[in-house]
Parts: sequence; C-alpha cells; structure tokens
Amino acid sequence: MTKNVTISLPDELGAKVEKWKEQMDVSRVCQEALNTEITRLEGFPRFGNDLMQTLDRLREDKQTSYQVGWKVGVEYVKEEVDLAELRRVRNLAFSLFEDLPPSCRDTFRQLTGRHAGDEACVDEESRDLSLNREEYARGCGDGIKALAAFLEDKI
Repeated sequence: MTKNVTISLPDELGAKVEKWKEQMDVSRVCQEALNTEITRLEGFPRFGNDLMQTLDRLREDKQTSYQVGWKVGVEYVKEEVDLAELRRVRNLAFSLFEDLPPSCRDTFRQLTGRHAGDEACVDEESRDLSLNREEYARGCGDGIKALAAFLEDKI
C-alpha cells in the first residue's frame, strides 16, 4: 500500500521540476531523498544530536570541491581542447585524480597549496581552499565530459 503526500516547492525549483519531469520519475526522486534523510536522522542518536553541524559542514565541503572541479573542467575544454581531444575526453572515465589532464591537476594544486603527489598541505598559510581531491576530480571529469558532449553534438 502507498501513502500519497503533497510537497511544496519554491517557484524556481517547481519550474525546473516542470521542465525536466519527462526525464525523471519525480515520485522516485522524492522517495529516495526522504529515505536518505530518514536514514540519516535515525543514525544520529548513536553519536549525539549535535552532529548536524558537522554533517552540514562536510556536505558543503564535498559540494564545493565538486563545483570547483566542474568549473575547472569546463574551463579546460573551453581553453585547451582541440577537436581530436574533444572527441577523446568525451568518453574518458576520469575516476581518479591522476586521470585528469595535467592542467586540471595543476589548478587543484594552485588552489590548495599542495605539491604534486601531496595529500597534505605544505602549510596552512599556503592553502587558499580546502578541497576534497576525489570530489574535485569527479566534478572536473563531469564538467569536461558534459561540455565535450554538448559541443560535439553541435559540431
């Protein structure tokens, strides 16, 4: 048996849902989001209810790392990729930091103050951003692939 629930969305999100509703199962997306949130809430009593701030901070760090990576990946395609490279990068996995183009790895190091191969910062003053390497790589790869696919479809 199922239970119907009505949700309210801000106008901007409602417009986006309306635009994309043919490409997604809105009910399934809402169910997954609710399940994730309930699972998260049910786990808090074991560790104390003050974990919300920690969790929010870590989620923000993860999202920021992905977004910075996405922007760097898009800029890489805009500035450095020729047609042959465009076709090559469109289908790459970019599952590891080491899979990224050298200029994208260099940008990460410049943003974080990290040297090649270093997982830790050289010193606190040299670090401009605290970025998660794996999320940065995932965002960068996704940005590269998304723009490459978009451009190749237009060529």
